[in-house]
Parts: sequence; C-alpha cells; structure tokens
Amino acid sequence: MRKFNHYLSISALAVLVAFSSCKKDETEETPKTCADEVYPTTTGTSTVAFKNFPSGTATVKAGDIIAIAVDITKSTANGAKRPQKLRVYETECDKAKGDLKFFAGQPKTNNAGDEIDLANTDDPQTRTITYTVPTGKSPIYLNFEVDESGGAYTYKQLVLNVSGSGIVDTHTGITLGGQSNTANGSRMSSALGYVYKACEIPQNLDYIDIVYAVSLNGTNKSYLCSNPARSTAATNADNNTSIFGGLSFTANYSSTCQDDNGLETGSYSTGGGKATYFKLHTANDFDTADNTTLTNLTVSTSDNQYVEITSTSTNNVFEFRNENGKKGLIRINSGTLNNTSTTINVDVKVQR
Repeated sequence: MRKFNHYLSISALAVLVAFSSCKKDETEETPKTCADEVYPTTTGTSTVAFKNFPSGTATVKAGDIIAIAVDITKSTANGAKRPQKLRVYETECDKAKGDLKFFAGQPKTNNAGDEIDLANTDDPQTRTITYTVPTGKSPIYLNFEVDESGGAYTYKQLVLNVSGSGIVDTHTGITLGGQSNTANGSRMSSALGYVYKACEIPQNLDYIDIVYAVSLNGTNKSYLCSNPARSTAATNADNNTSIFGGLSFTANYSSTCQDDNGLETGSYSTGGGKATYFKLHTANDFDTADNTTLTNLTVSTSDNQYVEITSTSTNNVFEFRNENGKKGLIRINSGTLNNTSTTINVDVKVQR
C-alpha cells in the first residue's frame, strides 16, 4: 500500500510539474510592441495625397464624422501601372499597417465594403471617405493603401490627434462657378472645402452639400442649394420646378473625363445626393463664430433646400444644415450674380 501511495505521489508531482511548465511557457510569450512593427514598404509608383489635410495630420474630436479627400495620381514613368483599389487601415501604432476598415455603403465600394474601386484611367482621381473618430484613442494612424495589382502598393499615412473640444473647420476664398463656367466647379463639400467638377461628381456624390446654381426659368437668379434640389424636377417646395426645372443633371464622358473602364463615350448622372437646408443668417458674427455659435443656429430640416443670393455684400451670410446634422455658415465675399458663366467667392465655417 505504501509503495502504491509512493507511486501515486510521484505521478501527481510529475503532472504538477508538467502543468507548471505549460503555464510558464504561456506567460513567457511576449506580445508585439509598436517598436517591433515595421511599416509596409511602398512598391508602387502612384502618388497619394490628402486634399483637405495636406500636412498629413489633423486635430479631431471623438465622435466626429470626418471626410477625407484622397488624391490618387498614376505615375507617368514608363511601365507604371494604373491604380485599381483603395484600402484604409486603422492603428494606434505609427509603424504598424493596422486593421482593415470597412466602408460598406460609401460610393464606389465593393459589396464587402473593404476596398474602394478606382477608375481604370491614367487621369488623376479623387476618392472621398467618411470616418467616425472612436473614443479612447489618440493619436490614430490611418494608412491608405493604393493597390496597383501585381504586388505593387503605395502607402500614405494620416495622423489624427484626438481632442475633447468641439472643432470648426474654416475654408476661405472658395470659388464656385455657374453651370456654364467650365473652369470652376459649382458643387462643394463643406467638410473638405473642396469644389468638385462635373467628372468627379458620381464618385463623390455623398459628400457634396453646397451647390451654386443660376436658375434658367424666367429671370436668371443665383441660388445656394442642395444637389437634389438642383437636379430633381420635382413638384414639392424643396425641389421647385419653377426654379430648377431647366437645369441639366447629366454630362458626357470625354478625353478629360473617362468612365471607370477608361472609355470616353456615353453620359453619366450628376443628380441625386443628400439634402442640405438653408436660410438667411441675420447676425454679423461670421468671423467670431465658434462651435457654440454653429450649434445654436436655427436652420432645420423644415427650411428649404435652396436660398436665393441677392447680394455679394460680405454681410450676406447664410446658415446651412447638411444630412449628417452638421451646421455651418456661408459668407458671400464677391462675384457676379445671375450669370451662368461667372463665379462667386465664398467663405465657409462648418462643424466637424
């Protein structure tokens, strides 16, 4: 009996030692740190830049929905490949590639939403994404990957420093052209401060919230409006056919505006998009307006999706509210009104 107990004790000890060894092995595995990471090497030849964050850094607030305009240009070098796909990765480590972000439902994404299709063209192109800033992280590194196929990739990093205060974006000296003005676009994103030309509209329609248009019915009049109001010949008050029914909402592909397959024939729609609401602002406080000022603006979804511009005085300021619930102010600086081929110059302040 003693011998059996002795063997049993030895067996139990062996199991305990083995178990302890396993536990020791598990705890000895050291996780990767940021210093261990290696940023992916660019093997492609495309050029990537952030139109509204040219420095590659931005200060944002947790919960912000920010728009990022990504300029992608194919290299002119012999044998350079055309950009095919855009992907975005998120990380808290500046040296890591990060986790793939999903953008399902945004323009030009595939069904899975993990990549954005690029036009099969030699021409420069802009793709815009929206990103919701998470809480509890700062800084955040967004790594943009352009896939040129065949194992060629170009990388560009955007650094987001997260602040706790309300942030207002200010864009000054923006030129908007009438619909006959070929040098200046008429549609802009208030979040980006960027004006889109007709060829860029289909890929970036969800980000257009301010449009300049001159009515063609009766006496020409200048308006700020939403893209749906400009291009939809509806009969309700927000899409008034007596104002906008005569405006075209199609355009033709050409050598300077190819479709996604590089073709130069056919037409495309410039209509649709998201609602923006406008009203006249009565206070003279554009220069001092902060996030509190913009939060307290009274513009709402009960207002029209258009407002007439009757003066180019710098005191001519309008409130707007876009479909994301962001409010802002537009100040008319100068320009020639009521003419489809001339321009106006504006300043914009908007909640980020």
